[in-house]
Amino acid sequence: NETSQKSISLLKNNQVDLSIGSIEKLTNDLEYKTLWQRELVLICHPEHVLASRKQILLKDLEQYKTILLDKKSSTRRIIDTVCLDQSVELNLAMQLSSVEVIKSLVKSNVAVSLVSKVAVQEDVDRKLLCLVDVKGINQHQQDIALVYKKDSYQSSALKAFMEFC
Repeated sequence: NETSQKSISLLKNNQVDLSIGSIEKLTNDLEYKTLWQRELVLICHPEHVLASRKQILLKDLEQYKTILLDKKSSTRRIIDTVCLDQSVELNLAMQLSSVEVIKSLVKSNVAVSLVSKVAVQEDVDRKLLCLVDVKGINQHQQDIALVYKKDSYQSSALKAFMEFC
């Protein structure tokens, strides 16, 4: 996503020692350590009609107002690709650049959204949002990783942090 690309640029220009983000396009001078795979899920208000469902099809979402991240986001690009693959046209009510704003709107029952599970797990655990599995949405997995320059000096603190992760 745009943030990952900016942090990779900072890394290449020796302004930071480490980047954390999606690893869509890395050059040969960079190495990475995978932290987790992004898992996309549907979130909705606890009183939304979909809240009682364990799993839905992506096609089911066509009838509901949906808020997505903007097109600069790697999450959005994955969603757009899956929608194209499955011939699904979402009812896009808004596109925003902030997951926090999206979560706030979903908590207000304005719409539903497809987001990364890690971004909403705390709200789901607190029962502020409901999580619904969308069959086939995760066919284009994406790794989130620590990215660092190959053959560059790594301080003991950086090495310890990377081992911790």
